[in-house]
Amino acid sequence: EIFNDEIINPNTNKPIPMSEIVIVSIFQMVIGLIGFAFITEITKRPIRLFQGLAIIFLILSFYLPLTIKKITISALLALGLMHLISGFLMIVVLPRLIIRNQQIDIKDLDHVH
Repeated sequence: EIFNDEIINPNTNKPIPMSEIVIVSIFQMVIGLIGFAFITEITKRPIRLFQGLAIIFLILSFYLPLTIKKITISALLALGLMHLISGFLMIVVLPRLIIRNQQIDIKDLDHVH
């Protein structure tokens, strides 16, 4: 088991349930999406600015697992991998989807199979 009862959340002094990790990950990605929406309203090059900020936040996010008491190497690696996956989705996949969708003309949507 990667996450056990010995791995303690430094904020609550209680074991970290897997559900909490998933919820926090989703919440952070939603905050990223809101940030992206805001950035698109204030700049003409939102993707570049968003990616730059997202990379900074991704780098900073690797500090959080280091604050967990009694974290095991496997748990640290699992959290790091989750950070990388969510970072990849936000920094690489999201902008590609947006660029691809901008190339579709609204009148062409009725003819998509």
